[in-house]
Amino acid sequence: MADLVYTSSGCNRSPFSADWGSNGLIAYGSSNCVLLYSPKEYVVARSLQGHKGRVNCVAWIEEAGESTEREPASSDTLVTGAADSSVIVWKNVKQDEIRSDVLTGSGGSITAVKGAAFFQSSDRVALVVAASTDSSVCVWKKLNENAFERIQRLDFESAIGLCIDLTMIRAKAPLMAIGFDGAKVCLYTWQEPEFVVSLVLDRHADWVRDVSFARTDDGRILLATCSQDAAVHVWSFAEQAKSAIEDETPLLKTKELTFEVYLDADSRTLTTYVVSLESILLGHEDWVYSVDWHSGRGRRLRLLSSSMDKTMIIWELDDSSGLWMDKVRVGEVGGNTLGYFGGVFSPEGDFLLGHTYQGAFHLWKKASESDESETWVSDVVTSGHFGPVQSVSWANGGGRYLLSCALDQTTRLHAPWKRDKIATWHEIGRPQVHGYDMQFVVSINDGLYVSAADEKVIRVFGAPKSFVYGYEKITGSSLSDDVKGHSLGASVPALGLSNKAVFAGGPSDDPATESADSPAFLTKPPVDEDLLQNTLWPETQKLYGHGYEVFCLAVSPDGRLLASACKATKTEHAAVRIWDVATWRQVQCLSAHALTVTQMGFSRRRGGERLLTVSRDRTWSLWRREEDNHFELEYRAEKKAAGHSRIIWTCSWSLDDLYFATGSRDKKVIVWGFDERKWIPASPPLEASDSVTALDFSPRKSPQDKYTLAIGLESGQLFLYTWCKDKGFTVACEFHSSLNHSGCVKQLQWRQTNEEEDGDLLASCSDDNAVKIFRCSNTSEPQL
Repeated sequence: MADLVYTSSGCNRSPFSADWGSNGLIAYGSSNCVLLYSPKEYVVARSLQGHKGRVNCVAWIEEAGESTEREPASSDTLVTGAADSSVIVWKNVKQDEIRSDVLTGSGGSITAVKGAAFFQSSDRVALVVAASTDSSVCVWKKLNENAFERIQRLDFESAIGLCIDLTMIRAKAPLMAIGFDGAKVCLYTWQEPEFVVSLVLDRHADWVRDVSFARTDDGRILLATCSQDAAVHVWSFAEQAKSAIEDETPLLKTKELTFEVYLDADSRTLTTYVVSLESILLGHEDWVYSVDWHSGRGRRLRLLSSSMDKTMIIWELDDSSGLWMDKVRVGEVGGNTLGYFGGVFSPEGDFLLGHTYQGAFHLWKKASESDESETWVSDVVTSGHFGPVQSVSWANGGGRYLLSCALDQTTRLHAPWKRDKIATWHEIGRPQVHGYDMQFVVSINDGLYVSAADEKVIRVFGAPKSFVYGYEKITGSSLSDDVKGHSLGASVPALGLSNKAVFAGGPSDDPATESADSPAFLTKPPVDEDLLQNTLWPETQKLYGHGYEVFCLAVSPDGRLLASACKATKTEHAAVRIWDVATWRQVQCLSAHALTVTQMGFSRRRGGERLLTVSRDRTWSLWRREEDNHFELEYRAEKKAAGHSRIIWTCSWSLDDLYFATGSRDKKVIVWGFDERKWIPASPPLEASDSVTALDFSPRKSPQDKYTLAIGLESGQLFLYTWCKDKGFTVACEFHSSLNHSGCVKQLQWRQTNEEEDGDLLASCSDDNAVKIFRCSNTSEPQL
């Protein structure tokens, strides 16, 4: 059986793609999945899969109502919208049996969603509204336990709704605000059985990016709106009787707008509300993308605004002046990042969460409840790639950490954070931030790795001191004795692609000689600013020779040889180049294929005595390594004998080198064995349900002398099979749907563990931007 140990995936680069619920979980969109992250446990607790396109917006549905006799606020229902026009309501998300309702009727990419639940008489009513790029806003209604039904579609011709919020007027009548790309905010009141437009607010000078309602202690409703004009407006709503307060010496009076609403569906009595612009908040220097209110536990009402100027501001009303003041400002000054797409308060108001254009989360924690100066400090939060992950590689020689690279142009390093007998995996380093999309990464040893991007150059990186000392402090374990680090860290020069070594007073073996704020002294996983700037590895070598973009790499188990291959449409470019790691010189060029070599694998024993290559030309080749590290072609399977009718994507050796497996777009997995001087299928092939894109043999046999093979499909499904020559393939574990990837599985790699450890670790990566680590228990019985 398989247990999920770690999920690393960044937030989608769109507003409203993250929300913090009253249940303590952070829901965020990552590719076409919705992930639920527990900040207290530092783990992604669950993955919700149902959308076919990128998830653009998520929102928790909270119960409304003032009566204490009603059921408590709902914290188990989530509504999400995606680029595939789908809107899904997820119920019981903290339970094992998650239910989902797919709401149909929208015709474009969903830009914003919101939900509200309230009571009318004895009926429980749930409303869900969604705006989309087809210039419409759809409204769905659910009564008690009935299904959701679309009750209204608002069409706006050329205007696009960018943001929505819902609130209740005196817990009786829904009120909806919609912000548009035409710099207007429209207010809609509920007149059974639908919303009708009541008022238009047009004080902004550019697109309205977010709208957010709040209630005050005196019964007023506040509406915060933010815009690309860098301003935040605060509007006040009050019943006409309450707003008609005489002021003998008015100094300034803004124009008041009014609208009427039925507070009771059974009554035809209209109540008039007065809307006035209470304040214009000018503190940001760039587009303001989100606003979020918070009040509770006796705290004053606060407003959080997030901007592309890389800052988030907490605004609070000053009693003496009656003005909204800039109370706290957090964020980054300078750097090479872009600003915030969104920000939210935690349910208790003691944390701030922001998500940025680069898919990263930033979390701040209030230092102390008694701190009147409002000191906020950065805290550990989940992180991950924001582009399709192409490759993963355990550190060669022990698997102390995991490397991953993706089309977001970064290479990332993941390791366990050990504290108080608890260990959780985190991204603890970002050795490479590149200018090209990354394609492949392999580890030579604990302190050396090689990466390939969409360029003809292969780059080699060495661990600096900051990583060596930081790794030991975070993980509580040591790296190999030969990994010392020669530089303190690395930096990227302007307009450069190479990481240059940085020294502080010259190389030193004593960390105490470095500055106190050195990243070498990190005791917990670094925040995103440190990952971007202070965890780079210096580039030690460039390898030239390929005529096109490098596609895949492989390293021998003894760490002495590196194999590389590039994209190719001719035999001369499809050659595999062999590099001597000691000198980084090319020692041989192996030519056997006519098209791109898609994957390579050294055999596991004797330091890698054979090299297996598979190709887009639907063939595979086998090379034998001689004593002088020279390779001779041992066997080349022609198309008819190769066993596959489509591209061969992946290959892997068994732990004893007696067999190897190949997986193809033709949905077949074939295990090959040597018999009578040639390699032939050792059993009938496995027929999978989709293209086989990744596979890897376990580093140890299962009980009853069977081999374990992990298989990943283009659909994202993961399987564990046991295989033996006599019985062929048997399903050992079919991963639960919530554990599978939602995109094509790009690579699988086992980590060799000690015999006394409870199960091996299996790393996977996918087009869904995720890196996952599973702990797989060895068993000979199927676990479905």
